[in-house]
Amino acid sequence: MKIQASKSISKIKSPSTKQFLDIWKQYQPFLIEDIAEHWDACHNWSNDYLINHCGNNMVPQYLCQNKSMKREGAL
Repeated sequence: MKIQASKSISKIKSPSTKQFLDIWKQYQPFLIEDIAEHWDACHNWSNDYLINHCGNNMVPQYLCQNKSMKREGAL
């Protein structure tokens, strides 16, 4: 399989499933913009919300570095 190198990275905004699959099948990197704007976490999660729903429970924190997940501790 021959993959052509690209000097720029394509950006797609709120793609449909078909649009995503079409660009994904090209085997080139791309950025997806505005994909999470409708997620509840973007609008409803405040400190009060998290305190009411999570309380004092410990939540593990993970950081992604070099394609591996590294546990850093709890929030």
